[in-house]
Amino acid sequence: MEKSIFIYTDDIVDTDSTTSSASEDYLENYYPKLDELKNSIIKPILPKPFIDPTTGLEINDCYELSLLRFMHLIFGSNGIINFNNLTKYMDLNKKECQYLYDFFIDYPGIFDDYQFYYSDAGIIIRKKWSELISLIIFDFTIQNHIKLLENFFPKLIIKYNNLVDILEEIYDQFNFNWESFQIKCEIQDNILNQKIIINESSIFIWSIIFIKNFNSELRYL
Repeated sequence: MEKSIFIYTDDIVDTDSTTSSASEDYLENYYPKLDELKNSIIKPILPKPFIDPTTGLEINDCYELSLLRFMHLIFGSNGIINFNNLTKYMDLNKKECQYLYDFFIDYPGIFDDYQFYYSDAGIIIRKKWSELISLIIFDFTIQNHIKLLENFFPKLIIKYNNLVDILEEIYDQFNFNWESFQIKCEIQDNILNQKIIINESSIFIWSIIFIKNFNSELRYL
């Protein structure tokens, strides 16, 4: 398995690897020069498939992985999941809420991004998380993405009917860590783009492509 360690400097991103196949331009797209705010927030995870340690099969978990990192961003505090925030909109009598709660009880720590590519513990977390999501949704659509959030957090207040309005209303209730938090959503040709704005600075774009070549990634703007 290839190994790559990312080193941040003032001007460039170095890759300490003899086997990494990722280009410097590709890495810089995910790891640009970080300002103070970005440096205080978790880093996104590259949407690279993982090898199932049990079956040896390559698993494309791009949606699940980006969703997991979003959960880390929203509910994480000082490198660990904050359960007061996580459970604020839950009903632990519902099985979906219990699934999510139990997962983070088992895996409360928030790993650095690279540990999800190469460490055994990171791969196990990805496998367990993918299995959890598959219990709730089988087909990746915008409607099912919303349904998943509603099932995990049934106490959210949702008044709108339009998909974009529903998503933005859901996300507006997830500000636990910053002076301001907003996600601006746009749907075009089965592509959901979600711009994450923290303290009035655009930090991430979370794109989910709901077409034949399904893809999802959370990356820096």
